Formats: sequence, C-alpha cells, structure tokens
Amino acid sequence: MNLKPTMGDVVGMAIVAVLLLVVVLAALHFQQGRDPAAQRAFKEQRLASVDRMQLALTSASEAEKSAVLSITDEESRKFANESTAATAEVERARQELSGLLAPTSYESEKDLLAQFTAAFAAKPAPPGDTHHRYGPPFRPWSLVPILQSPFSFISARSSCPGRACGRSAC
Repeated sequence: MNLKPTMGDVVGMAIVAVLLLVVVLAALHFQQGRDPAAQRAFKEQRLASVDRMQLALTSASEAEKSAVLSITDEESRKFANESTAATAEVERARQELSGLLAPTSYESEKDLLAQFTAAFAAKPAPPGDTHHRYGPPFRPWSLVPILQSPFSFISARSSCPGRACGRSAC
C-alpha cells in the first residue's frame, strides 16, 4: 500500500487548485456590481414609485367621482382640483420610475411602464373640464387595473387598491 503521492498526483492537485481559484476569482469579479443590499434598496425604490402611482390613481378616481356627484359647483371644483393634483402626482411618480429604470436592463419592466405611459397619455379631458371640449371626461379609475397588473410582479400585493376600478377582482 503506497500512501505517498506521486509527482503526477501533485501536478493533478495543483491543476485542480488553480482551476478552483480561477472559478472563485471569476465569481467574485462578476458579482462586484451586485450588492444584495443595493439591489434590495433599488427594488424598494421601484416599489415605492409604483405604490405612489397606485395611491394617486385611486385618489384621482375618488375625487373625480366625487366631483361628478357633488351637489354644488364649489364642491365639484374642489374635488376636480384634488383629482388634478392626484393626477399630477401619478405623472411625477411615473417619471421617477422611468428615471430609475432608464439605466437598467429590466426590459420587461420598461415595456410595461411604456404601456402604462401610453394608456395614461391617452386620457381624454382634464378633470376640471366641464364642457368636455377634449372628448369624454378623464376617468382615472380605468387606469388602476392597467397599473396593477403590469407591476404585480414587482409588488407582492395583488389586490386592487380600494377596488377603485369597480371590478370584483383585479
């Protein structure tokens, strides 16, 4: 029984050690830009933007409905102004999310944001337009399902905020 390693065994162990070192160094090299804490913080920023968009859309929806159902013109204007402010918040959050996604390679999220942007840009009249010169009145609640479903893979929350869209399940 020969327990002494031969020169071939030593060379084989050295080759395996060098290959293992190369694999470890390659793994460390390619992981440098992927700090788990930074990735989590970036995801939280994206989630916060989407949550603000959902909340603002729900607020705009409720204010729009309240403006239509108001008895006095003064109340109606107040709710229309609230709806306009909430709609502006949706746009600010959308721009922030767009800025966050621009330098990344998250193509599916960018495509979904582009779909939302197209739907949001296609909104007809501003909420305060009582004469509907620009077409039918803006109905922000119709955008809630659009915002909810594309970004559901980002957020763990799957229910429609406040059921503003009027559907039983989104």
